[in-house]
Amino acid sequence: MQKKKMKWLIAGVMLAVLCMSKPASSEGTSPKWSVDEFMKEREGTFVIQEVKEKSPWVYNKKRANKRFAPQSTFKIANALIGLQTGAVKDEYDIKYWDGVKREIDNWNKDHTLGSGMRDSVVWYYQAMARDIGEERMGHWIKAIHYGNQDISGGIDQFWLSSTLRISPVEQVHFLKQLYEESLPFDLSVMRTVKRMMIQEEEKHATLYGKTGSGSGIGWYAGFIKHENKTYMVEVDLRDGVGDFRLISRQAIDALLQLKEGNRFSKGLFCWIGFEEKVIYYENVERQHGDTKWSLKKLFNYGIDGVISFNNRPLRICFYTGILILFLSLIYIVATFIQIVRTGIMVPGYFTLISAVLFLGGVQLLSLGVIGEYIGRIYYETKKRPHYLIQESNVMEQETSSKEQDRVLTQLFK
Repeated sequence: MQKKKMKWLIAGVMLAVLCMSKPASSEGTSPKWSVDEFMKEREGTFVIQEVKEKSPWVYNKKRANKRFAPQSTFKIANALIGLQTGAVKDEYDIKYWDGVKREIDNWNKDHTLGSGMRDSVVWYYQAMARDIGEERMGHWIKAIHYGNQDISGGIDQFWLSSTLRISPVEQVHFLKQLYEESLPFDLSVMRTVKRMMIQEEEKHATLYGKTGSGSGIGWYAGFIKHENKTYMVEVDLRDGVGDFRLISRQAIDALLQLKEGNRFSKGLFCWIGFEEKVIYYENVERQHGDTKWSLKKLFNYGIDGVISFNNRPLRICFYTGILILFLSLIYIVATFIQIVRTGIMVPGYFTLISAVLFLGGVQLLSLGVIGEYIGRIYYETKKRPHYLIQESNVMEQETSSKEQDRVLTQLFK
């Protein structure tokens, strides 16, 4: 496996649907929310289905039905089959590192089934696939109707850019069966794998998922339990061209509190300060088409990022003014002492240079002072909140207080 060049998958608010509206139950129906603005200039697909709905909502239907190698998302099915066949006993079953140095440091140690899922340790799941064997692996792949069911690419390679293929829509169907525990595996096996898939837990939501990447494709397969609803989520992005982000209700509420007009979204996602999970994918050179991001646009975008989130350029002016003023004073004193000792060599030179340096330093310092005031005005006009509330029980307390008042009223009637 070639060494991967990792890249953040940032920007695009894709899962605001969980908190803003219900996805359409028909693939042809446009929901109240749209991901078009987030997938602009990006090649990829997005499939989401509420577990009680009959069909998913799909962005880019053509790509959603195209089959790709599942890469590391196959670890979900691999773990199910390994547990069912007894190739591993449970999520704590250890396989010992073989001493071969691999490109990801976290792979170079002993792992369990659970840690292998969490850290996407390829060698662990390859060893487990060999223990399962081709006959049993083929039987279970067909039993769960996983993609094209082709494992001819080698027992420890067929899912890695090889013969096995599955579409994003098929992935969602498979995940829905896993969530409903309707796959032909023991109940304990399915519950163990679901437990291993947990990536994030909050008060009102739990995120289950698995990433995968290879051959220029990035996968995210999983489901989200949000209060009384569960959504199957499948994302497929063409590597190197897409940004993607899952955002909780609390994060959306925090972003909506920011009223500024010139919004640098990537900076705002970091500024709100909520805990983040990073999805990595393999970045490869673009094969077709030309980017619309010119050097000028990238440069201006970088300037927007700097200006939107700090007043350091103004402070640099302040510090530069102090430095030049200090150096000019040293130069004036040193030159004056030399003139006293040796005399004036060029009439007027010392006076002119000293005045230019000294006044230049004073001007820069003055601009820096003015800039500090402008910077404070700049932050005040943004009206960003002093703090953000991640979780509150105020409503619960108010409800409890009202209930107590009602009970007391009944008692003392």
